[in-house]
Amino acid sequence: MQNNKFADKAGPGGWNDLDSTRSAFDGRCLSIESCSTTEVASIVINECHIGDSQAQHQGKNQQWTAVISEQTIVYLMNGQRVNVPDYDESSVDAFSYNKQDNQAWTWNAADGLVRSKYNGQCLTVGPELDVWGDPLSDAYMTAGSLRRREEGEMSYRF
Repeated sequence: MQNNKFADKAGPGGWNDLDSTRSAFDGRCLSIESCSTTEVASIVINECHIGDSQAQHQGKNQQWTAVISEQTIVYLMNGQRVNVPDYDESSVDAFSYNKQDNQAWTWNAADGLVRSKYNGQCLTVGPELDVWGDPLSDAYMTAGSLRRREEGEMSYRF
């Protein structure tokens, strides 16, 4: 598969055989909410459903690849990159490729962390888990949000 050659760079969570980025903490997948292809798409963590004919879009909203030459993580449905919005350094979204550091990520093989080139913070699932009482669209529930933490803070790594 496309990402197998990068699996050693993904850290403890890694990629599965179907081009999905999984959390090392609980195995859930990096997902685009509701399979959105809008200019700014929300990124959430959900149970993995790639190839499941009963799941929304058969889990295609969970398919990603790494472009090592760009240091980007790319959403396969439309080519958007995992993006640190300039106005909110505590979250990430998917946005069109802009060739800026806020979309560049580095993988450290020694500790398995994925870090933003923009600010050096780690791509993690926040330990406090932001839980909302209402479902998101199309049967998805928010189980947590992506956060980047300063080194030394507790984090759940991808």
